Amino acid sequence: MRKNLVILLLASVFVIFGVIVHECGHYLAALAFGFRPHIHFAMTTVSPAEIPLARANPFMVAAGPGANALLILAGLIWLWHLRHNRPQEPATMIDWVATMPILYAARWLYNLWRPSPYDEEMLSVMTGLPGWGLPYFLGAVALVIIAWAIRLHPRGSRLFPFCAAAAGFYLGVVLWLNVLGPRVLP
Repeated sequence: MRKNLVILLLASVFVIFGVIVHECGHYLAALAFGFRPHIHFAMTTVSPAEIPLARANPFMVAAGPGANALLILAGLIWLWHLRHNRPQEPATMIDWVATMPILYAARWLYNLWRPSPYDEEMLSVMTGLPGWGLPYFLGAVALVIIAWAIRLHPRGSRLFPFCAAAAGFYLGVVLWLNVLGPRVLP
């Protein structure tokens, strides 16, 4: 019970970290193209006078999901390194810390039901694909990644910790979007 509560809190904190990393990706890409971006709690903007050039816009849009993809990849490598030689041993808290970036891939599943527009849909359209193309592809990738992460944890101790992580991610999103984010990054 206590372990699941810690996982819930860890997931709540990590999802906030993931959102900030996502927005920092957009922010740094905008800086790289010479814009003066402003980071908000749920988006990064440039002033209307600096509407992104057509060549810069796809890179700026892709930078947020790209930053998250790097975070997910780092988590996959870290968790595999921690768990591949001890598949039946109980997961430690360090194993759960390594699992959190991987579970951020659930964002790609959430995007399947989220109201438009969002980064992946915009990228899909910018590259000539239908608006649903990239989101559905990334949703399938997310399912594979999350299933792999679950399989790296021992049988018999997966259900409640992963449910606690899912609840923590939901709690973290609600806290960030409705309470902390508007105060920290208005």
